[in-house]
Amino acid sequence: MEDRNTKGMTQSAKGTVDKPAKNVRQKSGLNREILTTGWSGLEQKVSDKAEVIKINPA
Repeated sequence: MEDRNTKGMTQSAKGTVDKPAKNVRQKSGLNREILTTGWSGLEQKVSDKAEVIKINPA
């Protein structure tokens, strides 16, 4: 399986008061979809049945 950095991929894109971010609504929707796919849940179910080897996604 790919060693995905889900926490890093779903970070907020709001920015700061001095530098507001762009496309925040789109990033929010992407984050929601990433979290609802349940990548970690699938990984846990597979690892219960077999050995999981994580590889670099690149």
